[in-house]
Amino acid sequence: MVSRWGAGGAGLVAMTAAVGLVLSGCTSEESPSTAPPTPDYLSPNATVPPVTSDRVSANAASLDEIRQAFTQAGIADPNRWAQAVLDYRPYPADDSNLTKLRQNLAKYNVSPDTVDKMVSVLKP
Repeated sequence: MVSRWGAGGAGLVAMTAAVGLVLSGCTSEESPSTAPPTPDYLSPNATVPPVTSDRVSANAASLDEIRQAFTQAGIADPNRWAQAVLDYRPYPADDSNLTKLRQNLAKYNVSPDTVDKMVSVLKP
């Protein structure tokens, strides 16, 4: 018996069914994303923590190097505070807490958080 589509009718029916299956997967509804979530550090609202592994020397770094470190740490008015670091040099090489710098910055009523940020990017 020959179908009304002729001898190739079975192939046409199979192809139509295949196209229907493919198109049934395409809907106008949005499907949930299977992509991994964006890491926090790539978020436009991400905050960049201060770099502590590559600290600059309070005794040997240039004004610009200290200013750049303070800028990266998010310290307000990095030019002023970088100049203060230079003004009170030298710092004892064995004082990783930079006590002398902390004492001198206390004269300016700098917040403890700001002083901690400064010291976090400096080494003697």
